[in-house]
Amino acid sequence: MTFLVGVVIDLGIGSNSRTENANATDDRRGEGMNMSMICALALIMAPAIVTADPQPAAPAPEAVVQAQVEAYNARNIDAFLATYTDDVQVFEHPGKLLVSGATQMRERYTARFKEPNLHATILKRIVMGNYVIDHERVRRTFDDGTGTLDAVAIFEVQGTKIARVWLISGPKALDAK
Repeated sequence: MTFLVGVVIDLGIGSNSRTENANATDDRRGEGMNMSMICALALIMAPAIVTADPQPAAPAPEAVVQAQVEAYNARNIDAFLATYTDDVQVFEHPGKLLVSGATQMRERYTARFKEPNLHATILKRIVMGNYVIDHERVRRTFDDGTGTLDAVAIFEVQGTKIARVWLISGPKALDAK
């Protein structure tokens, strides 16, 4: 708004053109702007000026979780960890702590990413505020063979990173031999 007022003053259109033009001998109607026109212009332009945000918007929580899923499926540990806070916590729902911090995340998922058939398919996604809930079907290599399991993952996103995760795993279904 200060910028707009400065422009109005610099252009000289903030003066009362009616008073200045009252003594003029020639007809100069239409030149300059009166104060009501300036106020109307300011009201029209102010929202655009005030809401202009030079900072790029943070990615939506859904985009953060999607980047995590893509890194998981690519088995890219660095890209995967980049989607999490350094003090991330992962729980087996409701409250059994499985992982605390980036170091434990790296250890857990470096081993998991060695599975050649590892792949998560999102069956359904719900987004509510900064929470993303995924119903996943995960293809894995278990100790007793390959197969799938359904899981629900509840992600809490803070800013641009996942801060907490709650996992609910269904039974595994082994592939026929």
